[in-house]
Amino acid sequence: MKNRSRERSFTSTISFKRLFLYHKQLTLGTITTLLILPTLFSCKDPIGTDPEITDGNEVTTKVTLDVLEDNSMTGPIDIFTFDDDRAGHLDSYQRMDTFDGSSIGIRSQSGRKKVFICANLQRSIYDWTGINSIEALDEVYLELQKERRGSLYATAEGEVTAGSPVVSHMEMRRMASEIVLQSIRCDFRGSAYEGEEITDVCAYLTNVNAQCPLTSDGHIVPGQTVNSRKLDMDDVACFAEPDMVYHKMDFNISGKPVEPGISFICYPNTSQKEGPGTPFTRLVIEGKIRGETFWWPIDINRSEGTENPGIQRNSRYVFNITISRKGMKDPDTAIGAEDADVLMSVKPWEDKDDNRVMFQNTKIIVRPPGVGTKAGLQDEGKINDMNIWIFADGAVEKTIWKDGIRESDDIEFSIPLIKGRNYTIAALANIGRKLDIKDYSEWEKSFVELKEGDGYGNGLPMSAFAEGIKPGGEIAIDLVRITAKISLRMDRSRLSKDVRLTVRRVSIGNCPRYASIAVPSRAYSYHDVFERGSELDAVQCKPLNISGSRGLSDEVSVYVLENMQGQELSVDTASYVEIEMDYLSSDLISYDSPLIYRFYIEDEEGRYDIERNSHYPITVIPENDGLSQSGWRIDKSGIGPVIPVFDIMPGNYIEGHVGDTIRVWCECYPRTAPFDPGYEELNYDKSRGIYDYRVDDDGHGVTLYLKKPGSGIVYMTAGDPINRSGMALILVRP
Repeated sequence: MKNRSRERSFTSTISFKRLFLYHKQLTLGTITTLLILPTLFSCKDPIGTDPEITDGNEVTTKVTLDVLEDNSMTGPIDIFTFDDDRAGHLDSYQRMDTFDGSSIGIRSQSGRKKVFICANLQRSIYDWTGINSIEALDEVYLELQKERRGSLYATAEGEVTAGSPVVSHMEMRRMASEIVLQSIRCDFRGSAYEGEEITDVCAYLTNVNAQCPLTSDGHIVPGQTVNSRKLDMDDVACFAEPDMVYHKMDFNISGKPVEPGISFICYPNTSQKEGPGTPFTRLVIEGKIRGETFWWPIDINRSEGTENPGIQRNSRYVFNITISRKGMKDPDTAIGAEDADVLMSVKPWEDKDDNRVMFQNTKIIVRPPGVGTKAGLQDEGKINDMNIWIFADGAVEKTIWKDGIRESDDIEFSIPLIKGRNYTIAALANIGRKLDIKDYSEWEKSFVELKEGDGYGNGLPMSAFAEGIKPGGEIAIDLVRITAKISLRMDRSRLSKDVRLTVRRVSIGNCPRYASIAVPSRAYSYHDVFERGSELDAVQCKPLNISGSRGLSDEVSVYVLENMQGQELSVDTASYVEIEMDYLSSDLISYDSPLIYRFYIEDEEGRYDIERNSHYPITVIPENDGLSQSGWRIDKSGIGPVIPVFDIMPGNYIEGHVGDTIRVWCECYPRTAPFDPGYEELNYDKSRGIYDYRVDDDGHGVTLYLKKPGSGIVYMTAGDPINRSGMALILVRP
């Protein structure tokens, strides 16, 4: 029987921390390794039906393995065999780098054994050196923040009699489960909110179990909780794939059902009773009705009468939600049955495409990098042109140049190669020209160069490399962007209420001019960098000035060539982010010069590295007046006291005749102050037929189209820090 998630269907009526990837290096001597790992095997050869008897009672026992239905076992397969007794000592350890079959040969001493198999953990052999018993394996923990959708951690366990011809059977199961928001709508008929939409919508998981022992099964309670009781964007930023627990929606919720195609990933949580250390995991819908924020928190799989309450391992929970009442005032109070109708079912995991590299005919497939994380340029994975070199014994045997490609899918090239010869294949995309490279050493020393002001209009530069290629196969090589992506968001939740920061430009300071095609690259002197490189103008920065829930803005991205500066900070060569903003408070304003924030990109180990094909999500969080620091990091030299100006133009008394067009406007400063051109009075005079009107694009003036004798007024008001009003009397003569 193939592995399947638990399949159930039922209906319930209920309502509703910058990513750091760390690398741990553990160096042990060969003697210590051999003492702790009694047996280290390679499992690449097929295993026969009968057990293989070896010296010292070593035997090979065949185990059939039901793999994940989406074939997502992309990482190594680690196999532990323990004695089936009270001590449970390690008998043997094996590793398979790949697995594409249905059976495994378990090699061990003869007798009754317990076998534990894990996939996709991405741990080196030396990371397992402390595992000498079942009890030690129980102390290994999985971390949700490191999981990736395409290769979720999975395990299998069972008992075998080593040396017996009986074939044992085991089943791979993921630790994680999936929460799917399949459809959502609102139905406020018969309530005070009839006809309203829910705006500024986001969905996320709270009280998420983010840590489990590797051997967990059955009843599982949270080991570490993220998004505890509410959304915490610092927690979200710590995920390799933040959208596993948080999604911001680009639509309003109305009476028409929407299928957002959103899914979340979390570890099991089968807590029987909710308490401080055992919170229930919830799916939360957050949005605004008439500008007021509400929350619709849903306890996942906790309906009365549920056979196995809570989130079970390797399961899928599908929600179809209809919101029929206003939500709660906080995200940690699960709503009642009268607030939303939820149709939920548990289904098997959906099948995924098999992304393994296949070797068949002589064909080269160049694959563009996936966009991966959200919020970037629409064409950051697009290939516009391509240089390809085929090297044999270091010399160029064949070159290919293609332009006008404009594809984001795989690019295929059929090339005749000489049988029996080993080849090295290299590629370079989006350079905009054909490169004349004579041998492999020249390619290795080549670099990408940017011209000042050029940016990445031809697409992001990418390179690829594969060696040891033999003819007669289908060869897939992956392009890697030579740039990094830096994504920014503004969190204004800690600013004083009277402070307004409006982003006008984002740029990269000390932007590298060059980057190596083949090896890690860095700028060595000020000659190697532009003072200011990749930048976004005021229009492109608009998402940073749109604040959603809790003062958090939307996201923008800039791109910069790799610059691996290490731990030695050089102010001449280390790249940094610069944000220019208009500033306004009750007392201060930016006049001719903007307020400037600057900061380097530094990881937790103190390195100022900007690595190719890496994504750096950054949230900028100003506090209080936003001016707490000074100098290079915060340049506030352009900030001065507010001097309000307010004048109604062309005056306070204006005459005209029917058919005339006149314009009334206000000269006011600062222009960032809230302004009302007098909609109430304008609409009143329009209803009387005195005139029709059109408000200027900047909202500070109106054009009047005089239609009927009489009089009217234009009453304009400016808010803080101007706090003044003015009126113009309009007399319309025949």
